[in-house]
Amino acid sequence: MLLTATPQQLGSAGHFARLRLLDPERYANLDQFLAESSHYEQVARAIDRVLTGKSLGKVDRDVFAAKSATVRELAAALEGGEESARPRLVAALLDEFGTGRVMFRNTRAALSGFPKRRASLVPLAAADSPTDELTARVRWLVALLGKLKDEKVLVIGRTRELAEEFHARLQREIRVPAALLHEGLTLLQRDRNAAFFAEPDGARVLICSEIGSEGRNFQFACHLALIDLPSDPEVLEQRIGRLDRIGQIRPITIHVPYTPGSASEVLARWHHEGLDAIEHTLPGAAEIVRDLQAGVTRLMEIFSASQLDALIERSQKLRAAVGKKLARGHDRLLELNSHRPEAAAALIEAIRARDTDAEFEEYFLRLLDHFGVHLEELGRRSWLLRPGQMVSDAFPSLPDEGLSVTFDRARALSREDLGFLTPDHPLVRSAVDLLLGAETGNASFG
Repeated sequence: MLLTATPQQLGSAGHFARLRLLDPERYANLDQFLAESSHYEQVARAIDRVLTGKSLGKVDRDVFAAKSATVRELAAALEGGEESARPRLVAALLDEFGTGRVMFRNTRAALSGFPKRRASLVPLAAADSPTDELTARVRWLVALLGKLKDEKVLVIGRTRELAEEFHARLQREIRVPAALLHEGLTLLQRDRNAAFFAEPDGARVLICSEIGSEGRNFQFACHLALIDLPSDPEVLEQRIGRLDRIGQIRPITIHVPYTPGSASEVLARWHHEGLDAIEHTLPGAAEIVRDLQAGVTRLMEIFSASQLDALIERSQKLRAAVGKKLARGHDRLLELNSHRPEAAAALIEAIRARDTDAEFEEYFLRLLDHFGVHLEELGRRSWLLRPGQMVSDAFPSLPDEGLSVTFDRARALSREDLGFLTPDHPLVRSAVDLLLGAETGNASFG
């Protein structure tokens, strides 16, 4: 399984390369793939026609049936009254002319459980130098922390150097528990700092480089401070996605300080007013950026208020046009291929039953004790496993400092440092295999 939440961040060629890894026969030619993509609206209309109880129209037959023997046979069977051909025809159209069988991605509109997002753009006093500008941002954050009382704040900037300098200046301005997360730290240090931020009485501020916008879950916080902005809206979405995720129970606020008349104002207003990318996800981001990037770059170099207003107006129109096109084509096909509530319901119920299976939890703790693993309770359904008086050298190795685990899915989602134990976890499977393969406990009779 290849998993990515931003399949088109590197453009259509990068997306095609990943699809080719999964199915090289279906995705053999980039030009053909791009040509297919331009006809998604027609594919979606044909599928909707079949789903509403009709047969393929003459135009659709000429386009699709002429190019696919499978579609031709199924379309003929459907016209002959064979209703069982209907779902198979839909599947064939999706696979051969749509988004394919290997890509699954639910649209946000088809799901529930996401929080509301609120943008808070804050103009700061003009600065004479980058140093003064950074100082102004630090003092702005100090004032914001005073207003937010005990709320936790995630801070993200582009580089490690910016994160470290911001952290040092913040500590000189105010005594507040703050942690760092950047690529210069080891993975263990990053996990520990993230866990320190996650603890209720831990760090109140976590200051990250761009690495903090990738793969980390901080939905226990609801305030995000962006001390700079990326030019790519998909990178911005990744940053916001650290807080804006299923499991977040409060509205989130994205705080964006900017200096009027500078590149930071261009990015702040373009993302918010032009693309509406701060308060909502941006469909078709790659296509929109491709058309607008040159104008944005030019304005960041030479600021013009009137040209910025014109860029914002053009961006609004392009966003609306691309959004409508995707809703009728690409997103509609993804919805048909990915969102199957009836099939998902049984799977969800089975997962929920497994998550609350106290019998499995009790059994595995007894199994660990049997093998001599030292157990230390960390909280509800959470444990620290340490090598104790191990009875077998074949038991899966545990680090000397121990391994923190939990049987609670919600806790595991909010704590990067906790392993989530299910019957499929490698540690569980290895321990059970060791028990079944060992002499101890075996018996035979005749």
